[in-house]
Amino acid sequence: MDAQTFYIISTISVILIGYKTVLEIEKLLHERKKRKEEEKNNKKTQKRKQPTTTGKRS
Repeated sequence: MDAQTFYIISTISVILIGYKTVLEIEKLLHERKKRKEEEKNNKKTQKRKQPTTTGKRS
C-alpha cells in the first residue's frame, strides 16, 4: 500500500469516527433535554396534586 492510499484511508477513518462521535453527543444532549423536560413536568404535576391546607378542620 502506497502512502497516498494510506493517507486517504486514514482521513476517511478519522472523518467517520468524528461523525459517529457527533451523533453520540447529539443523542446524549437530546436525552438530557428530554429528561429535564420530564422533571419539569413532574414538578408541575406534583404542585397541582398537593392539597391546599388552611389548618382548619371540619
